[in-house]
Amino acid sequence: VRVDEESEQAVQVAFTVRTLKTPFVLERTLRLETNDPTLYVTSRVENESDVPLRAMWGEHLAFGRPFLDQTCRITVPDRLTIHPNQEAETNDRRLALKSSTWPYAVGAKGEEIDLSRLPEPGEPSDWAYLSGFTDGWYEIEHPEKQIGMRVEWDAENMPYLWYWQEFNGLTGYPWWGRNYVVGLEPHAAIGTGALAVSVNAFANFAGYARAGRVRWRPAILFAVIGIVGAAIGSSLGKVFDGQRLLLLFAILMVVVGVLMLRRKPQPVGDPNMVAGGRISVPKVTGAALSVGLLSGFFGIGGGFLIVPGLLFSTGMPMIAAVASSLLSVGTFGLTT
Repeated sequence: VRVDEESEQAVQVAFTVRTLKTPFVLERTLRLETNDPTLYVTSRVENESDVPLRAMWGEHLAFGRPFLDQTCRITVPDRLTIHPNQEAETNDRRLALKSSTWPYAVGAKGEEIDLSRLPEPGEPSDWAYLSGFTDGWYEIEHPEKQIGMRVEWDAENMPYLWYWQEFNGLTGYPWWGRNYVVGLEPHAAIGTGALAVSVNAFANFAGYARAGRVRWRPAILFAVIGIVGAAIGSSLGKVFDGQRLLLLFAILMVVVGVLMLRRKPQPVGDPNMVAGGRISVPKVTGAALSVGLLSGFFGIGGGFLIVPGLLFSTGMPMIAAVASSLLSVGTFGLTT
């Protein structure tokens, strides 16, 4: 923490932190000036390494009790587009997967929902993205309490607004049915979920392929067969409750971890593991179908499943399994 200014005219404080797993330094400066009700927030990120890195920046602004209730109103610039989050497709969501013009969204049952108004507690949770900002601002006010606030930002750097909602509807972790909250968060990009995973996987796969790490025959067979399982699993996952999916996913991770610990390492020099070596098509097919089904069911790229699947069905070395798995990660992500 650093106090940059403390006078009768203004107070300015800076907060700095270094990230643990990435070489970034983040600094946020807060400033208040005399006779001005505005809180000025300046954020800065610095890459301390010589390696070019990409990052998505967003501001995590959320509003809740006692300020927030169903009488509050949200105002944004005219003619913004509402994009419901594609990754939240469950049977208890509030919004349909159809874009629309603010403030009216299409409800899960085809009804019209005014997102500028907040519902009674107990409505399903959901989130969407707003795009089309030329000027970055929104207002949220409580007419009865005669209090509100306006948030402004640089729309050129952060052209999207994430709008997420939790109306006491989620009874599991981390909410437990206790929170009536909305988030209105300026962001540099729209979250792309499985699509981003796919693009990243294919990019890394190309690097491994150039290095000769990919075992092409099992990689292609696993990806092609796995697509079928992923398509089936994706359809099944959409009819399951989100909390049950979370529990099943946790159990699956434990099972995979135990199996990996019990696995006997395959000698790197095994003659069957060369790039053009023999594979058991039935074993690879069965593993690919199973892994694809689970990946689609849980809506994930499935890397932590595909690598064990390749290891157990072919016995290839770990580095080859990691490299070969990325073809399936990319294709599964596009399928789900």
